[in-house]
Amino acid sequence: MINSAINLRHLLYRSAAIALVAAATGCTNFRSDVENDLDAAMAQWEANGYASYSMHYEHVGFAGNLAAKVHIEAGSVVAFEDVTVYGDTVSDSLLVVWNIEISSFHSIEGLFGIIEAAVGEQADEIAVTYHADLGYPETIYIDYIKLAIDDERSFYASDVMEKL
Repeated sequence: MINSAINLRHLLYRSAAIALVAAATGCTNFRSDVENDLDAAMAQWEANGYASYSMHYEHVGFAGNLAAKVHIEAGSVVAFEDVTVYGDTVSDSLLVVWNIEISSFHSIEGLFGIIEAAVGEQADEIAVTYHADLGYPETIYIDYIKLAIDDERSFYASDVMEKL
């Protein structure tokens, strides 16, 4: 019982010390750089107001490498073309074999959602680079569990063109 009281008192002193240091240094926001960068990039993307656009999209993960030109309207993928899997062009007849459909692809808004989900799931590593002018994520690398194999995912977006 005495050890429990001493340990509890030590924990309380330690917590109070951390809070005092945080307050003294002005550190009251414990958000990560990933979250701050994400918020800024989302605001930049929204400010550009792209309602309809096309882009080159690529997803690399354990299950494979899928790339295509995708067309987006109002934040949703509405069409895709020039599909490649592992770098090989996929004919329309093989789309069914590979189980490739609209839901296989993400819009810029969907990519932001993937980053938000990885933050919420507390992925061990999240690395994102954003387009300097438009704010969309150009590269995303997520490793959910550093010591696990085959849980890593990468996404690439490029050649974003607004449709007028």
